[in-house]
Amino acid sequence: MQIYGIDLAKEKFDVSFFDLTSKKVSNQPSHKVVKNNFKSIGRFLETLPSDAVLVAEHTGVYGDTLLKCCMDSNV
Repeated sequence: MQIYGIDLAKEKFDVSFFDLTSKKVSNQPSHKVVKNNFKSIGRFLETLPSDAVLVAEHTGVYGDTLLKCCMDSNV
């Protein structure tokens, strides 16, 4: 399972994630930046494993596009 922490902003969001299935002793978070638009978010969601868990703070309207994409993709 991978857990994704998302820091939302108007133009982009930062994603840090941990892979809980890794056998490594030290599992440092990985990081990526995703543009906050339908196309980029859609591409990001396509890369997620089926058991991914997404966590984001409420930032008003900045999370609306991500929420819509997640709902459309059944994430």
